[in-house]
Amino acid sequence: METISNINIGTYNERFDLTTPHKFDVKDIVSPNEFSNALKDFNVCTASSNNPTKLDGNIIYSNYRKCSTNRVIFHDVKKDTSIASVITKLIPLPKWRFVPEDIKDLRISRLYAGKALSGTNIHSHTRAFNYLVEGKKKWIMFPSNEHNRRALNSLNWNYGSIKENTLEWYNKNIDVLDNNITELQIYIQNEKEVFYIPGGYYHAVINIEDSYGITYSMKKPLRRMKKKTARSSSG
Repeated sequence: METISNINIGTYNERFDLTTPHKFDVKDIVSPNEFSNALKDFNVCTASSNNPTKLDGNIIYSNYRKCSTNRVIFHDVKKDTSIASVITKLIPLPKWRFVPEDIKDLRISRLYAGKALSGTNIHSHTRAFNYLVEGKKKWIMFPSNEHNRRALNSLNWNYGSIKENTLEWYNKNIDVLDNNITELQIYIQNEKEVFYIPGGYYHAVINIEDSYGITYSMKKPLRRMKKKTARSSSG
């Protein structure tokens, strides 16, 4: 993974390879205290760790930080205009060519929080930025190629199929990953680092420490339509 250090991510406009993961060491990201204080009174959605897209609970943000729980915050910021206005002031969308100006034009944005040793099992999505405001995370990543897709199917590791805690699954299957997955990459994300995840890239995440942050996930790029020929358009 290439690391791009000491940047202002809001105005950084250099081109980089969108097909590979990148880490940005960001000097202008909001402080943990400012982030926590701004969000403390919001009622946010929670889910079970490991497969957190099934939202089935709520909690006040400041109460979550104080409690001991195996649940995670996975709040849909895009659908909550009150919290979206706060989040985008704390962490503005980067002014990059493929990033929309308004959060409503993203595919999704998640306010996330997870206690140490919680995690998210293998999944993939459109290209995204993961801002880690506070904490430390381990990423298990690999590209979506034909070999890896077949391996996931044969191992029954597609999203929703793994029922174990992500950490337990990882510790039990380190050798299986090494022997069955091509271009396997393991990374540590530290506080105030932003990860860029390419579209379709598989990843699982383990929170090494209590971790808090935000994700911005893009819509799929529009495919260019072929021009109709005179023959095909005349009928």
